[in-house]
Amino acid sequence: MLKILLVCAFLSIVIDVSLADKEHRKTAWIEGIAILTAVFVVSFVGSYNDWAKEVQFVKLQLIQMEGQKLTVLRSGKEVEIGFNDIKVGEICKIRTGMDIPIDGIIIYASGV
Repeated sequence: MLKILLVCAFLSIVIDVSLADKEHRKTAWIEGIAILTAVFVVSFVGSYNDWAKEVQFVKLQLIQMEGQKLTVLRSGKEVEIGFNDIKVGEICKIRTGMDIPIDGIIIYASGV
């Protein structure tokens, strides 16, 4: 839709300026520029809204990831850490229903 409006704006400027009387030629471009301004405003507002939503989405994802804890075996002790703090080679305790943010090998599994 915005592409069509851009084409129409340029056509409006060219046609209005070329077909206008000499005395109206100075102001014949105003309608086309108004269309271009409207397209710019709509594009800017839409882009800003998309950017703001993306920033909010990333913040929510970070909050969700921080809230999820995982039990790992470090130095022979069970320690509870966030998903972002997992290191290569750690043994993780996975519970039923957990999202697993890692690739790994199952060492032990129980039916309960």
